[in-house]
Amino acid sequence: MTKLNIELHLTFVPSFQNQADAPSRRLTLQDAKLCPSLWVVVQELYGGEDGNSVDLMARPSNAQSDLSGAQLPFFSETLLPGSLGVNVFAQSPDLYDASIFKNPYVFPSICLIPHVIQYLRSLQLSYTIVIPDVCLRPFVPVVSCPSCSYPNDNLFLFCQMCGYRRKTNSQNVPTSKISVDLQAIDNRLEQLKSTSLQSAYSKQKCSLRTEFEKFLASLPNSKTILSASPTDINRFLAWKDQHDKTVVHSDGCSDSHLQSTAKCKCPKRLAFKTVDSYIGKLRAIFKETGRCGEWNSMLGSGNPAASPEVQKYQKASTEEPLQARIAPKQAVPLYSLRVTELG
Repeated sequence: MTKLNIELHLTFVPSFQNQADAPSRRLTLQDAKLCPSLWVVVQELYGGEDGNSVDLMARPSNAQSDLSGAQLPFFSETLLPGSLGVNVFAQSPDLYDASIFKNPYVFPSICLIPHVIQYLRSLQLSYTIVIPDVCLRPFVPVVSCPSCSYPNDNLFLFCQMCGYRRKTNSQNVPTSKISVDLQAIDNRLEQLKSTSLQSAYSKQKCSLRTEFEKFLASLPNSKTILSASPTDINRFLAWKDQHDKTVVHSDGCSDSHLQSTAKCKCPKRLAFKTVDSYIGKLRAIFKETGRCGEWNSMLGSGNPAASPEVQKYQKASTEEPLQARIAPKQAVPLYSLRVTELG
């Protein structure tokens, strides 16, 4: 200090008088985490037998715990005590023990959600991600307050500006009650549900769902309907397309003028109307499980059976037999209930 001609004095300043201490003691949204009760639910539903293995975006203050209550290994945005590494996007499973990336968990900031999903997809890993349910407020018509003319929602009871109490018409409220038999109503609903499940379409859809779930469970990275992607759907359709009844002749095949009686070794495929029927049923299956709406490839949300990738497969399966000069015909279904027994 003498060489630099600097005189240094140390003075204690209490935190409430030190303006530089305030930012370091302020909680931010980056410290947000799931409450313990919700974390237990997430572990039970998606953690598996061993629970989640790593918290990909956390700090020592908000890293989640494993099934034993110990803090999970975590990655942070800067070098912090206990952190496995900095910047999860720069990490690779090859650099760590296989158990670290066995079942990762992440609660990213909203602006990073698409990037996190794209990064984890590139690793081809199963993972658990928490995405806040942030919905825009729908448009509702406004009603002017009779007292101050402030625009309120059409169902307002008190003015948000002046507190004016809106007068309601109580004459439309019925004064008498009617007899309601909830048991009979519920029995009727169950009867309608049972009738619906007995229809031919429902049975075919149930059979297809069972087959699709078995296919997903047999993949190298086992999946379920809740985690299936458009690629998985295309693979399932291609798997069912391997051995069917419609012969697609190659160029120069001597039996190209034949269809059902052809003895050549040309591949047999599904009729394009059958493919269209399968895709329609898969759309209904995903909708029943809550995966509905337009497919978003960045977030992996929506109905994967309605994605452009599946539509391209459907178009290709339609063009293939047409290019082979075949007009496939789907067999007319014959149901045992409609067959009359002849004595």
